[in-house]
Amino acid sequence: MKIKLTVAAFLVLGIAVLGYAYARGYPPFTSQFVQTCETAIQERLAVPSTYQRIGLDDSRRTIT
Repeated sequence: MKIKLTVAAFLVLGIAVLGYAYARGYPPFTSQFVQTCETAIQERLAVPSTYQRIGLDDSRRTIT
């Protein structure tokens, strides 16, 4: 019985943390597009370790 309660509490806590991170503008998983752009940016910097993403506005439109 304690194991079921512990697993349920862990799941609820995990969902709450992911939801809070997403609501604050920090999606837990970045898209492949964003990862590719960040890699390209870091490759062009003189000191790549200084790169820090402050915010992210991900926008997509279908090309017609």
